[in-house]
Amino acid sequence: SRMCSPARWRWRSRGSARCCRGRCRPRSRSSAPTTASVTASSPHWSEQTRREPPMSSFRVGTDAPRPAVTALIEAFRRDGHRHALLDPLATSSRVRPPRPADFGLAPGDALTGDGGSVMGATDVEALFARLRAIYCDTLTLDASAVRSAERRDWLQRRMESDRPVLTGPEAATLLRRLANAQAWERHVARLHPQAKRFSLEGCEALLPLLEQVLETAAAQGVDQVFMGMPHRGRVNLLATLLGHPVAELLDHFATEPVHPERQRELVHQLGGDYWLHTPRGELRVALASNASHLQSVYPVVLGRTRAARSADGPGRERSIAVVLHGDAAFAGQGVVMETLALGLRPGYEVGGVLHIVINNQLGFTEPNRMDPMAGRFCTDPVRMIDAPVLRVGADDPEAVLQAARLAVDYRARFAADVVLDL
Repeated sequence: SRMCSPARWRWRSRGSARCCRGRCRPRSRSSAPTTASVTASSPHWSEQTRREPPMSSFRVGTDAPRPAVTALIEAFRRDGHRHALLDPLATSSRVRPPRPADFGLAPGDALTGDGGSVMGATDVEALFARLRAIYCDTLTLDASAVRSAERRDWLQRRMESDRPVLTGPEAATLLRRLANAQAWERHVARLHPQAKRFSLEGCEALLPLLEQVLETAAAQGVDQVFMGMPHRGRVNLLATLLGHPVAELLDHFATEPVHPERQRELVHQLGGDYWLHTPRGELRVALASNASHLQSVYPVVLGRTRAARSADGPGRERSIAVVLHGDAAFAGQGVVMETLALGLRPGYEVGGVLHIVINNQLGFTEPNRMDPMAGRFCTDPVRMIDAPVLRVGADDPEAVLQAARLAVDYRARFAADVVLDL
């Protein structure tokens, strides 16, 4: 039934051979198209469509993995995100991860009939340790809603590949960005303790994440990023990443401002156009002004992105949308579901949206047992559009950067929505 399910209009087409005794046609196996606007120097792109290596590249030897070994790998790919180290507050109990014994495997058992290796491991014990490091650490993948086998395989290959190690200058830049974010919050709290700050404290990793998103997008040929976000972290973003004049921001907090007319607008609602210098040139970031109505800025950002892509002409790959959400608002506001559904229609699609959920674990810790959230995760609404979710702990900034690169690459390759649950 999976091979013969109706195709989604965007990528799939009907083949000529028949199956199921002529009652339906098989799904086309052609790769999703890539765009010429993406630079060939990007590590995961070329001017032509690049085919991924076959599954045999993950093993050494002539024999395929034993069926029990394959079942163990698939169990981690399917449910590994439920066992990951993502909850520093320990508000929920972790589920016991799959064990080799559940599949009739012993630690010293071979993985293939000829003693070959799978995913760099030569026995069950080493494979189990590698699977836990890939899918049960501070970065994990939830692809349970992705019905496309091609997209799932691509995501799993990227997760199971060797993770890059930061160079000295990259680590210094990351540390400086985190220190700037923390210093800003402490500075404002000291100067204006009476002000409502909508602080980013506890999620300072959002700033290096956004910086990585912007740099990766620029490397793929993007020159405009339309962004929307709620109050939380907005002032920190304006001051430490987008370069908004600091004196103007502080004037909004002051009880006796130098320019009283500035306080006619709340500082947590400020937006504007900003130009950032990247190794690939200048990048325009259009941050939409935020109303106090949760998630109302989401369709506004997509409308601006759609207009820009329509004006770009052939290719239309120079403008993308990045939308930030709160965990409870993302799951609870109806405008989110409406906009997700509209984004699949030809008249409204924008080539995929990068969603970033700032998950402070408040919306899903309601103590009243009679009023629980309907879903297991705050990102469950995106299951309606087959979007993958990358869950990453904000206390691991290196993993945050890897998640950002993976999310941007997925959006560019498949022109589809992807979610980062931070």
